[in-house]
Amino acid sequence: MVFGLSNLQSSNIKLILPRKKTGDVVSTYNTNAFELAHQNTLFHGEFREYYNLFNSKLNPEAIQNNVITRSLFLSNYRTYTMCIGLYEEKRHVLVVPNWKEEDYDALYDIENTTPNYDGSNEKHEFAPNPVLSACLWPIWKRMLNGYFAVSVALPKEYSLLRKIFQYYNIQTVECSKPYSLGEDTYSGFTITGMSDTKGKFDVVQLVGHDRPEEGVTYKAEDIKNDFKRYCNDDFLLHDIYRPKGSLQSMMQQSLNLGNDNYRGIVGVENERAIQSLGEFRRWVQSQDHGFILKNNNDSDVSTLLKNGVFNVYGVNRMLHTDSDISKTKFVNPRERISENGLIQTFKESSRVNFEKNKNQYVPIF
Repeated sequence: MVFGLSNLQSSNIKLILPRKKTGDVVSTYNTNAFELAHQNTLFHGEFREYYNLFNSKLNPEAIQNNVITRSLFLSNYRTYTMCIGLYEEKRHVLVVPNWKEEDYDALYDIENTTPNYDGSNEKHEFAPNPVLSACLWPIWKRMLNGYFAVSVALPKEYSLLRKIFQYYNIQTVECSKPYSLGEDTYSGFTITGMSDTKGKFDVVQLVGHDRPEEGVTYKAEDIKNDFKRYCNDDFLLHDIYRPKGSLQSMMQQSLNLGNDNYRGIVGVENERAIQSLGEFRRWVQSQDHGFILKNNNDSDVSTLLKNGVFNVYGVNRMLHTDSDISKTKFVNPRERISENGLIQTFKESSRVNFEKNKNQYVPIF
């Protein structure tokens, strides 16, 4: 049994997922729900092997029903799609994650997760690790035959990230030390082992780096100077940072609306990247988030939605709002489907997620 899908013909649930954006055209990859669930099982297996052999603190089964790795799998898909929208044909991407394994006692955020978390309890909240939930997106590029050529900068020591990226054949380059936001190259941060065939980078992506103290900011141009020796002249700098907190609390409050809660890099945003992301998100919504409802059996898609299989918020949780998008709440999709039918429920959920994401501040320079 894969991911609890034995009770439906998940191989018949067709999915069309993005792999590249060129202007108004989005090229896609055809797959099905069973294959993605199978990939999630393989993904979980890499975490379990690392836990058994290298770090007994990082147990992927510390919470029942593989909630930890499922949330990481789905959250990183969101990051992957965001990259497609922002970067378009900028292909060579350097990912610089802030992963300090010795700082963590679990694969999830214990402080912001309900003790003895039960995914079937609508009052329980789960918080993923803020770094792992965003920096593993290159695995989706590999699974969906994506366009990007990705390199991940990691210290030479063996770690969970090295394990994951080696399994998916994602290139890693060695950095002399972990990068800290605001550091310059004179502090000793350098990158070695760059591929001669890939050329210089079109995008530098910082993931999960510690925020400066209140009132302190760093200029985008100064940080770009740290990396310019490795990059093309017109490269993008993208800062991905997810504040700590549960998935539920993050999406129910207005934290993602605007840039009031962002603290870190200041500079001139790349207008074309932001415009492209908006175009891409509209395309995603028009494609029913990959499900293309007219191509699939309503009852099968309904079962997936009810069971929370491809819902990062878990079982019995669907975002809903009557009017004010900053005041969303969770409702039970089973009840909504019974009242309004699958199509109306799906489009309701799609609209709320689209409106939420539309207003999210994206620091890209």
